[in-house]
This record gives sequence, C-alpha cells and structure tokens, in this order.
Amino acid sequence: MLFPVVNTQRLTLRQAVAKDLDWIYQGLSDPKVIAHYGIAYGSKEEAKTQLEWYDYVWQNEQGVYWVITRKSDNAPLGTVGYFNWMQPNRKAEISFWLVSTAWRQGYMREALEPSLTYGFKTMNLHRAEALVEAGNTAGAACLKHLGFVHEGTMRSCELKESDDAYISLELYGLLENEYQTKAH
Repeated sequence: MLFPVVNTQRLTLRQAVAKDLDWIYQGLSDPKVIAHYGIAYGSKEEAKTQLEWYDYVWQNEQGVYWVITRKSDNAPLGTVGYFNWMQPNRKAEISFWLVSTAWRQGYMREALEPSLTYGFKTMNLHRAEALVEAGNTAGAACLKHLGFVHEGTMRSCELKESDDAYISLELYGLLENEYQTKAH
C-alpha cells in the first residue's frame, strides 16, 4: 500500500523515515514532552524502536502514524496516528505529541482534523478513542474542541517508567455520527 501523505494549510503529514531519528529522540527525551506522554527514551538507540514501531503499525495494518512537518521550513514538529486498529469492531486509538517549541500554535488541531477524516473515511472507523494522562489539560482541550467526549478515568492504571509511578488515564471517544455532525 502507498503511504498516505496529507496536506493542510500549514502542515504536511508524511511517513516517518530513518532521518527522523534525531528529532524523535530529542522530542521523546524532552522533559516537557514526556511529562504528558507515555513513552520516553534515554538514547538514540532506544528511540529507534519508536521508528520501527511506526513502520510496524503501518506494514501490519494495525494503524497509521504520520510525522507532522511545517510546510514553510519542512521542520518536523511531532507525530499523530492510529494504533490498536480493531477492524471488525471498526475502532482505533489515536495518539499524538509535539515538540515543545511547537506548542500552543494550533498545529495539533490542524493535524488532527485530517487524521480524523482519514480514520472515519478511509479506515472506516466507527469509533476513535484517545487516552490522555490525567493533568494533560492541553491534550484534553484539543480533543474536546474536535468533538471527543470524556468517558471516564482509568485510575492508577499504567506504570510510567520515566517516573516509576502509576498514572491515571482519561478516556475520550468520538463516534462516527458525532464526527459527521461536527464536520458538517
């Protein structure tokens, strides 16, 4: 399958490639980013597993992950994508992160909108869901703006290795009919 490239007014969403390793490592080792993201890396060698995972998800039809790049200078800003795609149930989990220098500029909302279109139209999703670390108010606000509904809190459900502590996750969901209503 040909990897889908998506363009918005300011962004291009493209496939992750080997040359992305440096900035992925920088982003996923940045204390500001990993404060609200479930994955952290202590070395470039460890960060290779993230690149390999993005490719694995695509090659094995378990989802799709895009690198978010700014059109004006081709700078990589983060990733957005689906994983845990359960085709019989028509649902997948969406996740995202941005380098901290790209925060609060509307990039994530701009990247999520076509990602949701791809999910509901091309992947034929009935449901998109997102798990957000408790306390990540910016991530939660972004999802709510796009029509996601807060469905509950999974208390102390995941061990965050970088903090060696259990965290709670907020569950958000968006159904196909809600997306269609919001999109039109």
